[in-house]
Amino acid sequence: MITMSLHTRSFVRVDFGVNILPSLSMNIYNHRLSTAFKHLIASMTSVYLLSIVFSFSASAQTCEANIERHAVKILGQTDDGTPNKFIPSEIYGNHNFAQKLDNGWVFRLGASRYGWKIYLFSADENTANIDLTQVTPPFRTVPNPREIEGWHFRNAANTGINKGDVNAPQHLREFFFSTALIGTGGFKSSKGADQPPMFEADPNDGRGWLKILDFGLTDLEPSQKAKMNYLKFKACLTWPKTDAEKRIEANAKSPIFLPAEKEIFGSCGVDFSKYTLKASKLPRLLSGDIDGDGAIDTIAQIERNRDRRPGLAVCRAGSYLDIIGMKDGHGFARATSWKLLARDSKEFGYEGEPDRTKMDGDMLVFENPEKYMNIYYWADGKLKFQSIYHYIEP
Repeated sequence: MITMSLHTRSFVRVDFGVNILPSLSMNIYNHRLSTAFKHLIASMTSVYLLSIVFSFSASAQTCEANIERHAVKILGQTDDGTPNKFIPSEIYGNHNFAQKLDNGWVFRLGASRYGWKIYLFSADENTANIDLTQVTPPFRTVPNPREIEGWHFRNAANTGINKGDVNAPQHLREFFFSTALIGTGGFKSSKGADQPPMFEADPNDGRGWLKILDFGLTDLEPSQKAKMNYLKFKACLTWPKTDAEKRIEANAKSPIFLPAEKEIFGSCGVDFSKYTLKASKLPRLLSGDIDGDGAIDTIAQIERNRDRRPGLAVCRAGSYLDIIGMKDGHGFARATSWKLLARDSKEFGYEGEPDRTKMDGDMLVFENPEKYMNIYYWADGKLKFQSIYHYIEP
Protein backbone atom coordinates (compact mmCIF):
# COMPACT_ATOMS: atom_id res chain seq x y z
CA MET A 1 0.00 0.00 0.00
CA ILE A 2 1.23 3.47 -0.88
CA THR A 3 0.13 6.35 1.33
CA MET A 4 0.71 10.03 0.59
CA SER A 5 -0.39 13.26 2.16
CA LEU A 6 -1.03 16.51 0.33
CA HIS A 7 -2.50 19.55 2.12
CA THR A 8 -3.49 17.28 5.04
CA ARG A 9 -5.52 14.94 2.79
CA SER A 10 -4.49 11.28 2.48
CA PHE A 11 -4.29 9.27 -0.72
CA VAL A 12 -4.25 5.50 -0.48
CA ARG A 13 -3.69 2.99 -3.33
CA VAL A 14 -4.44 4.72 -6.60
CA ASP A 15 -5.51 3.12 -9.88
CA PHE A 16 -6.04 5.17 -13.06
CA GLY A 17 -8.07 3.07 -15.44
CA VAL A 18 -11.00 3.62 -17.76
CA ASN A 19 -13.48 2.76 -15.05
CA ILE A 20 -12.54 4.76 -11.96
CA LEU A 21 -13.37 2.91 -8.76
CA PRO A 22 -16.61 1.31 -9.96
CA SER A 23 -17.35 -0.22 -6.56
CA LEU A 24 -16.10 2.47 -4.23
CA SER A 25 -18.30 5.26 -2.88
CA MET A 26 -16.10 8.36 -2.78
CA ASN A 27 -16.14 11.81 -1.33
CA ILE A 28 -14.26 14.13 -3.63
CA TYR A 29 -12.87 17.48 -2.66
CA ASN A 30 -10.71 20.18 -4.15
CA HIS A 31 -7.10 19.04 -4.56
CA ARG A 32 -4.68 21.35 -6.33
CA LEU A 33 -2.11 18.77 -7.36
CA SER A 34 1.34 20.04 -8.24
CA THR A 35 2.71 19.03 -11.63
CA ALA A 36 5.31 16.83 -9.98
CA PHE A 37 2.67 15.09 -7.91
CA LYS A 38 0.49 14.49 -10.98
CA HIS A 39 3.42 12.88 -12.79
CA LEU A 40 4.09 10.73 -9.73
CA ILE A 41 0.50 9.58 -9.59
CA ALA A 42 0.42 8.92 -13.33
CA SER A 43 3.47 6.67 -13.05
CA MET A 44 1.87 4.40 -10.47
CA THR A 45 0.01 1.18 -11.13
CA SER A 46 -2.54 -0.62 -9.00
CA VAL A 47 -3.52 2.37 -6.90
CA TYR A 48 -6.80 3.50 -5.40
CA LEU A 49 -7.78 7.02 -4.45
CA LEU A 50 -10.09 7.81 -1.60
CA SER A 51 -10.56 11.23 -3.21
CA ILE A 52 -10.27 12.10 -6.90
CA VAL A 53 -10.70 15.34 -8.78
CA PHE A 54 -11.40 15.28 -12.50
CA SER A 55 -9.52 18.13 -14.21
CA PHE A 56 -10.09 19.37 -17.71
CA SER A 57 -8.44 22.13 -19.72
CA ALA A 58 -10.92 24.77 -20.78
CA SER A 59 -11.33 25.52 -24.43
CA ALA A 60 -10.83 29.14 -25.34
CA GLN A 61 -13.82 31.21 -24.23
CA THR A 62 -13.76 34.95 -24.49
CA CYS A 63 -15.57 37.43 -22.27
CA GLU A 64 -14.93 40.89 -23.65
CA ALA A 65 -17.36 43.77 -23.90
CA ASN A 66 -17.62 45.60 -27.22
CA ILE A 67 -19.51 48.52 -28.72
CA GLU A 68 -22.71 46.50 -28.99
CA ARG A 69 -22.68 44.23 -25.94
CA HIS A 70 -21.92 44.18 -22.23
CA ALA A 71 -19.76 41.36 -20.87
CA VAL A 72 -19.27 40.39 -17.24
CA LYS A 73 -16.95 37.72 -15.90
CA ILE A 74 -18.05 35.75 -12.86
CA LEU A 75 -15.28 36.08 -10.30
CA GLY A 76 -14.00 33.97 -7.44
CA GLN A 77 -14.78 35.10 -3.91
CA THR A 78 -12.98 35.67 -0.65
CA ASP A 79 -14.23 34.03 2.54
CA ASP A 80 -16.62 36.92 3.17
CA GLY A 81 -18.11 36.67 -0.32
CA THR A 82 -16.26 39.63 -1.87
CA PRO A 83 -15.60 39.08 -5.61
CA ASN A 84 -11.90 38.84 -6.42
CA LYS A 85 -10.50 38.35 -9.92
CA PHE A 86 -7.40 36.61 -8.55
CA ILE A 87 -9.38 33.81 -6.89
CA PRO A 88 -10.82 30.89 -8.89
CA SER A 89 -14.58 30.48 -8.95
CA GLU A 90 -15.36 27.43 -6.81
CA ILE A 91 -18.21 25.89 -4.86
CA TYR A 92 -18.57 22.71 -2.83
CA GLY A 93 -21.01 20.68 -0.74
CA ASN A 94 -24.50 22.09 -0.42
CA HIS A 95 -23.39 25.71 -0.62
CA ASN A 96 -24.74 28.30 -3.06
CA PHE A 97 -22.67 30.73 -5.12
CA ALA A 98 -23.86 34.26 -5.91
CA GLN A 99 -22.40 37.36 -7.52
CA LYS A 100 -24.28 40.63 -7.82
CA LEU A 101 -23.71 42.57 -11.03
CA ASP A 102 -23.43 46.34 -11.20
CA ASN A 103 -26.90 46.56 -12.75
CA GLY A 104 -28.47 44.70 -9.82
CA TRP A 105 -28.79 41.27 -11.43
CA VAL A 106 -27.60 38.28 -9.42
CA PHE A 107 -25.80 35.30 -10.98
CA ARG A 108 -26.39 32.27 -8.81
CA LEU A 109 -25.46 28.60 -8.65
CA GLY A 110 -28.14 27.06 -6.47
CA ALA A 111 -27.54 23.70 -4.80
CA SER A 112 -29.71 20.89 -6.14
CA ARG A 113 -30.09 17.19 -5.35
CA TYR A 114 -27.25 16.09 -7.64
CA GLY A 115 -25.19 19.27 -8.03
CA TRP A 116 -26.07 22.86 -8.91
CA LYS A 117 -28.31 24.87 -11.22
CA ILE A 118 -27.54 28.14 -13.02
CA TYR A 119 -29.78 31.14 -12.38
CA LEU A 120 -29.64 34.82 -13.28
CA PHE A 121 -32.08 36.77 -11.14
CA SER A 122 -33.28 40.24 -12.09
CA ALA A 123 -32.70 41.48 -8.52
CA ASP A 124 -31.45 40.24 -5.16
CA GLU A 125 -33.47 37.95 -2.92
CA ASN A 126 -34.90 40.85 -0.91
CA THR A 127 -36.63 42.29 -3.99
CA ALA A 128 -39.23 40.89 -6.34
CA ASN A 129 -37.21 39.09 -8.99
CA ILE A 130 -37.38 36.52 -11.74
CA ASP A 131 -34.92 34.03 -13.19
CA LEU A 132 -33.98 35.38 -16.61
CA THR A 133 -32.43 32.07 -17.77
CA GLN A 134 -35.81 30.30 -17.96
CA VAL A 135 -35.74 30.78 -21.74
CA THR A 136 -32.90 28.27 -22.17
CA PRO A 137 -34.04 25.17 -24.09
CA PRO A 138 -34.82 22.32 -23.95
CA PHE A 139 -38.06 22.97 -22.07
CA ARG A 140 -39.80 19.60 -21.87
CA THR A 141 -36.88 17.21 -21.78
CA VAL A 142 -34.00 16.83 -19.40
CA PRO A 143 -31.29 17.64 -18.76
CA ASN A 144 -31.14 21.37 -19.37
CA PRO A 145 -27.63 22.84 -19.77
CA ARG A 146 -28.31 25.07 -16.73
CA GLU A 147 -28.40 21.92 -14.59
CA ILE A 148 -24.92 20.76 -13.59
CA GLU A 149 -25.22 17.33 -12.02
CA GLY A 150 -22.83 14.51 -11.25
CA TRP A 151 -24.60 11.78 -13.20
CA HIS A 152 -24.05 13.77 -16.43
CA PHE A 153 -20.43 12.61 -16.29
CA ARG A 154 -21.06 8.93 -15.52
CA ASN A 155 -22.27 6.11 -17.73
CA ALA A 156 -25.79 4.74 -17.40
CA ALA A 157 -24.69 2.01 -14.98
CA ASN A 158 -22.66 4.45 -12.88
CA THR A 159 -19.61 2.24 -13.26
CA GLY A 160 -17.36 4.65 -15.16
CA ILE A 161 -17.15 7.85 -17.12
CA ASN A 162 -19.80 8.91 -19.59
CA LYS A 163 -18.62 7.91 -23.06
CA GLY A 164 -21.79 8.99 -24.78
CA ASP A 165 -24.37 6.52 -23.50
CA VAL A 166 -25.88 9.17 -21.23
CA ASN A 167 -27.30 12.08 -23.20
CA ALA A 168 -26.26 15.02 -21.07
CA PRO A 169 -24.39 18.31 -21.54
CA GLN A 170 -20.75 18.16 -20.54
CA HIS A 171 -18.09 20.73 -19.63
CA LEU A 172 -19.30 23.75 -21.57
CA ARG A 173 -22.76 24.97 -20.54
CA GLU A 174 -24.26 27.59 -22.82
CA PHE A 175 -27.50 29.28 -21.84
CA PHE A 176 -29.77 32.17 -22.77
CA PHE A 177 -31.39 34.86 -20.68
CA SER A 178 -33.94 37.49 -21.60
CA THR A 179 -34.52 40.94 -20.18
CA ALA A 180 -38.04 40.72 -21.61
CA LEU A 181 -38.98 38.54 -18.61
CA ILE A 182 -38.45 41.41 -16.15
CA GLY A 183 -41.81 42.49 -14.78
CA THR A 184 -43.65 39.42 -16.07
CA GLY A 185 -45.08 36.42 -14.28
CA GLY A 186 -42.54 34.04 -15.76
CA PHE A 187 -41.82 32.06 -18.90
CA LYS A 188 -44.04 29.50 -20.61
CA SER A 189 -42.58 27.60 -23.52
CA SER A 190 -45.99 26.75 -25.05
CA LYS A 191 -49.63 26.10 -24.17
CA GLY A 192 -49.05 22.36 -24.45
CA ALA A 193 -46.55 19.71 -25.47
CA ASP A 194 -47.99 19.61 -29.00
CA GLN A 195 -48.30 23.37 -29.37
CA PRO A 196 -45.82 25.78 -31.00
CA PRO A 197 -43.57 27.73 -28.66
CA MET A 198 -44.93 30.95 -27.19
CA PHE A 199 -41.45 32.36 -26.89
CA GLU A 200 -38.25 31.80 -28.83
CA ALA A 201 -34.95 32.71 -27.18
CA ASP A 202 -33.28 35.44 -29.19
CA PRO A 203 -29.54 34.69 -29.58
CA ASN A 204 -28.99 38.44 -29.83
CA ASP A 205 -30.44 38.90 -26.35
CA GLY A 206 -28.69 37.61 -23.24
CA ARG A 207 -26.16 34.81 -23.62
CA GLY A 208 -24.00 33.09 -21.06
CA TRP A 209 -21.55 30.27 -20.74
CA LEU A 210 -20.07 28.32 -17.87
CA LYS A 211 -16.97 26.22 -18.43
CA ILE A 212 -16.33 23.42 -15.94
CA LEU A 213 -12.63 23.29 -15.09
CA ASP A 214 -12.60 20.77 -12.21
CA PHE A 215 -15.29 18.80 -10.47
CA GLY A 216 -15.71 16.19 -7.79
CA LEU A 217 -18.25 13.39 -7.52
CA THR A 218 -19.69 11.21 -4.81
CA ASP A 219 -22.19 8.29 -4.74
CA LEU A 220 -20.42 6.18 -7.36
CA GLU A 221 -21.88 2.77 -6.48
CA PRO A 222 -23.68 1.12 -9.43
CA SER A 223 -26.94 1.32 -7.48
CA GLN A 224 -26.57 5.06 -6.89
CA LYS A 225 -26.90 8.26 -8.91
CA ALA A 226 -23.69 10.30 -8.93
CA LYS A 227 -23.76 13.67 -7.22
CA MET A 228 -21.39 16.55 -7.87
CA ASN A 229 -19.96 17.92 -4.62
CA TYR A 230 -17.21 20.20 -5.93
CA LEU A 231 -17.12 22.53 -8.92
CA LYS A 232 -14.42 24.84 -10.22
CA PHE A 233 -15.53 26.95 -13.15
CA LYS A 234 -15.32 30.14 -15.11
CA ALA A 235 -18.36 31.88 -16.52
CA CYS A 236 -19.42 34.89 -18.53
CA LEU A 237 -22.62 36.84 -19.18
CA THR A 238 -23.15 39.05 -22.21
CA TRP A 239 -26.17 41.08 -23.31
CA PRO A 240 -26.92 43.95 -25.73
CA LYS A 241 -26.42 47.58 -24.80
CA THR A 242 -29.30 49.99 -25.14
CA ASP A 243 -29.03 52.97 -27.48
CA ALA A 244 -28.81 55.26 -24.43
CA GLU A 245 -25.92 53.21 -23.00
CA LYS A 246 -24.09 53.39 -26.33
CA ARG A 247 -24.43 57.17 -26.41
CA ILE A 248 -23.16 57.50 -22.84
CA GLU A 249 -20.16 55.26 -23.55
CA ALA A 250 -19.34 57.09 -26.78
CA ASN A 251 -19.39 60.38 -24.89
CA ALA A 252 -17.16 58.99 -22.12
CA LYS A 253 -14.60 57.90 -24.70
CA SER A 254 -14.38 61.32 -26.25
CA PRO A 255 -11.64 63.77 -25.13
CA ILE A 256 -13.82 66.73 -26.18
CA PHE A 257 -15.48 68.61 -23.33
CA LEU A 258 -19.15 69.47 -23.78
CA PRO A 259 -20.37 73.06 -23.51
CA ALA A 260 -22.31 72.14 -20.34
CA GLU A 261 -19.09 70.83 -18.74
CA LYS A 262 -17.25 74.04 -19.56
CA GLU A 263 -20.09 75.98 -17.98
CA ILE A 264 -19.88 73.87 -14.81
CA PHE A 265 -16.17 74.52 -14.34
CA GLY A 266 -16.49 78.17 -15.25
CA SER A 267 -19.17 78.56 -12.58
CA CYS A 268 -16.89 76.73 -10.14
CA GLY A 269 -14.14 79.31 -10.67
CA VAL A 270 -11.85 78.13 -13.47
CA ASP A 271 -10.25 81.19 -15.07
CA PHE A 272 -10.24 80.34 -18.77
CA SER A 273 -7.77 83.15 -19.46
CA LYS A 274 -5.26 81.02 -17.53
CA TYR A 275 -6.50 77.47 -18.08
CA THR A 276 -8.12 75.40 -20.82
CA LEU A 277 -10.15 72.23 -20.38
CA LYS A 278 -8.04 69.74 -22.31
CA ALA A 279 -7.83 65.96 -21.90
CA SER A 280 -4.62 64.08 -22.60
CA LYS A 281 -6.00 60.73 -21.41
CA LEU A 282 -9.39 59.11 -20.94
CA PRO A 283 -11.77 59.60 -19.33
CA ARG A 284 -11.68 63.38 -19.66
CA LEU A 285 -13.34 63.83 -16.24
CA LEU A 286 -14.24 61.87 -13.13
CA SER A 287 -17.02 62.21 -10.57
CA GLY A 288 -17.14 61.08 -6.95
CA ASP A 289 -16.97 62.43 -3.41
CA ILE A 290 -13.35 63.23 -2.70
CA ASP A 291 -13.97 65.40 0.38
CA GLY A 292 -16.58 63.13 1.97
CA ASP A 293 -19.31 65.75 2.35
CA GLY A 294 -21.92 63.68 0.52
CA ALA A 295 -22.01 66.02 -2.52
CA ILE A 296 -20.77 65.10 -5.98
CA ASP A 297 -17.31 66.41 -6.88
CA THR A 298 -16.20 66.60 -10.52
CA ILE A 299 -12.58 66.51 -11.64
CA ALA A 300 -11.51 67.59 -15.13
CA GLN A 301 -8.21 67.60 -16.96
CA ILE A 302 -6.89 71.06 -17.72
CA GLU A 303 -3.88 72.71 -19.32
CA ARG A 304 -2.18 75.89 -18.10
CA ASN A 305 -2.11 78.30 -21.01
CA ARG A 306 1.29 79.94 -20.36
CA ASP A 307 3.34 76.73 -20.41
CA ARG A 308 0.84 74.08 -21.55
CA ARG A 309 1.42 72.09 -18.38
CA PRO A 310 -1.38 69.60 -17.69
CA GLY A 311 -3.14 69.33 -14.35
CA LEU A 312 -6.54 68.82 -12.77
CA ALA A 313 -9.39 71.09 -11.76
CA VAL A 314 -11.37 69.74 -8.80
CA CYS A 315 -14.84 71.25 -8.55
CA ARG A 316 -16.31 70.27 -5.17
CA ALA A 317 -20.07 70.36 -4.85
CA GLY A 318 -20.22 72.68 -7.87
CA SER A 319 -18.82 75.58 -5.81
CA TYR A 320 -15.28 75.07 -4.53
CA LEU A 321 -12.27 74.89 -6.85
CA ASP A 322 -8.81 73.36 -6.40
CA ILE A 323 -6.14 73.25 -9.13
CA ILE A 324 -3.79 70.32 -8.54
CA GLY A 325 -1.20 68.12 -10.22
CA MET A 326 1.07 70.84 -11.65
CA LYS A 327 3.74 71.08 -8.96
CA ASP A 328 7.12 69.37 -9.46
CA GLY A 329 6.88 65.85 -8.13
CA HIS A 330 3.08 65.95 -8.27
CA GLY A 331 3.09 65.80 -12.04
CA PHE A 332 -0.04 64.63 -13.75
CA ALA A 333 1.79 65.05 -17.06
CA ARG A 334 3.59 61.70 -16.91
CA ALA A 335 0.56 59.73 -15.76
CA THR A 336 -0.89 57.24 -18.24
CA SER A 337 -4.06 56.57 -16.24
CA TRP A 338 -6.14 58.14 -13.51
CA LYS A 339 -9.15 57.09 -11.45
CA LEU A 340 -11.17 57.67 -8.30
CA LEU A 341 -11.25 54.84 -5.77
CA ALA A 342 -13.29 54.48 -2.62
CA ARG A 343 -11.11 54.66 0.48
CA ASP A 344 -11.94 51.00 1.26
CA SER A 345 -11.32 49.82 -2.32
CA LYS A 346 -9.93 46.30 -2.69
CA GLU A 347 -7.95 47.51 -5.72
CA PHE A 348 -5.62 49.49 -3.51
CA GLY A 349 -3.08 48.36 -0.95
CA TYR A 350 0.53 49.51 -0.82
CA GLU A 351 3.23 49.60 1.80
CA GLY A 352 3.50 53.06 3.31
CA GLU A 353 0.11 54.23 2.04
CA PRO A 354 -1.79 56.72 4.23
CA ASP A 355 -4.22 55.52 6.88
CA ARG A 356 -7.36 55.11 4.83
CA THR A 357 -9.61 55.12 7.87
CA LYS A 358 -8.67 58.79 8.32
CA MET A 359 -9.58 59.78 4.76
CA ASP A 360 -12.71 61.89 4.37
CA GLY A 361 -13.73 60.51 0.98
CA ASP A 362 -12.55 58.93 -2.26
CA MET A 363 -8.91 58.76 -3.36
CA LEU A 364 -7.77 60.37 -6.59
CA VAL A 365 -5.08 58.12 -8.06
CA PHE A 366 -2.90 58.82 -11.07
CA GLU A 367 -0.04 56.64 -12.17
CA ASN A 368 2.29 55.31 -14.76
CA PRO A 369 2.21 51.60 -13.85
CA GLU A 370 5.45 50.20 -12.43
CA LYS A 371 7.04 53.68 -12.64
CA TYR A 372 5.17 55.91 -10.23
CA MET A 373 1.87 56.45 -8.45
CA ASN A 374 0.57 59.57 -6.71
CA ILE A 375 -2.65 60.12 -4.78
CA TYR A 376 -4.67 63.07 -3.56
CA TYR A 377 -7.19 62.73 -0.76
CA TRP A 378 -9.00 64.79 1.85
CA ALA A 379 -8.29 64.28 5.54
CA ASP A 380 -9.18 66.50 8.46
CA GLY A 381 -10.90 68.83 6.00
CA LYS A 382 -7.73 69.47 3.97
CA LEU A 383 -6.43 68.32 0.59
CA LYS A 384 -3.36 66.12 0.99
CA PHE A 385 -0.87 64.56 -1.40
CA GLN A 386 1.32 61.47 -1.18
CA SER A 387 3.66 59.69 -3.55
CA ILE A 388 2.96 55.97 -3.18
CA TYR A 389 5.96 54.78 -5.19
CA HIS A 390 8.45 56.18 -7.67
CA TYR A 391 10.81 53.96 -9.61
CA ILE A 392 13.94 55.72 -10.85
CA GLU A 393 15.41 54.00 -13.87
CA PRO A 394 19.19 53.41 -13.69
